[in-house]
Amino acid sequence: MRRMNPRNAPSRVPGRGGGAKSPRWRITGARTGAPLIDPRGIARHTGQVLPTPFAERVLDLVATIPPGHVLTYGDVAERLGSRAPRAVGTTLSRFGGGVPWWRVVRANGLLPPGHEVAATEHLRAEGVAVLPSAAGPRVDLDRHRWTRTG
Repeated sequence: MRRMNPRNAPSRVPGRGGGAKSPRWRITGARTGAPLIDPRGIARHTGQVLPTPFAERVLDLVATIPPGHVLTYGDVAERLGSRAPRAVGTTLSRFGGGVPWWRVVRANGLLPPGHEVAATEHLRAEGVAVLPSAAGPRVDLDRHRWTRTG
């Protein structure tokens, strides 16, 4: 008996169909027209993942933080109606290169771990006082935390 390749086997999950059908890709390569991203948002050859709707909301909110102000990871999560500050941190570590990531700090005011030097430079350029502490550079949240009014 001939064994079927699992990639071409019909799926047991309703609505998935079999692998032998042509996939419904969203993005194709410019030169070859070959599919680059599958329906789950995973790039086929690079392993890169596209932002989820939650991640897009995080990035949109972080982009609106005005210069000279900061929010904590928990503040961002709370404003989005979530209780997941770690998911905010994960989103910024994966997709935050295009937004002012340095304006999001830990709950005690400490700067993002591993990025203290770059964050300090950015924040000082925006007029935020970065204070030295035993645990590392930190921001005075009472002075610089962003509220909707100012």
